[in-house]
Amino acid sequence: MSNILLLNSSGIDSLAVAKKVSRLSTATLHSVYIDVGQLSRVPAKEAALKIAAKYCISHEVMQVFPDDRYHIEYDVGRNIPFLGAAIFMFGAIYARSRDIDFIASGLKNDGVSVEFNEKFLSLLATSKKTKVVIPLRPLQNYSSYEEIIEDIRGDELLPETWSCNRPKKCGECPKCLKRKELSID
Repeated sequence: MSNILLLNSSGIDSLAVAKKVSRLSTATLHSVYIDVGQLSRVPAKEAALKIAAKYCISHEVMQVFPDDRYHIEYDVGRNIPFLGAAIFMFGAIYARSRDIDFIASGLKNDGVSVEFNEKFLSLLATSKKTKVVIPLRPLQNYSSYEEIIEDIRGDELLPETWSCNRPKKCGECPKCLKRKELSID
């Protein structure tokens, strides 16, 4: 049986990955929410816990900063550069400290070069004693975001997922608008 770590951001992709990996009879799914101080961390942590409660056998929060005085503030709808890469890095550290075989995530390393992404993924696949921590991208075979949504449309947690970068859904950022377009919110 493989131990798989879900990098649970609380979003639609995290729900889709959890649902897809949970279908594997040879996998045990664990969850970690990595709190890097984003403004949306409180509702996101709550949504991540709900996803983990349904699909995972364990869930933890890895808090990067020591308290709530530190937070990342940025314009609504604008991605934080290298945030996906940083979350993968913290996830790899977490996985290597436990008996984890694979890291699964819907995160994409947008904003980084193909060369950086390849080197970064090979770093994640370096040996841990005799094991290898391998990144999984279970959503890579979907042809569109809409196809991912259709796969999880019936899941009662879909409206509970958190996509907005703000502590309250703004209804104006690209993520909120996409959720509205797809009749999620």
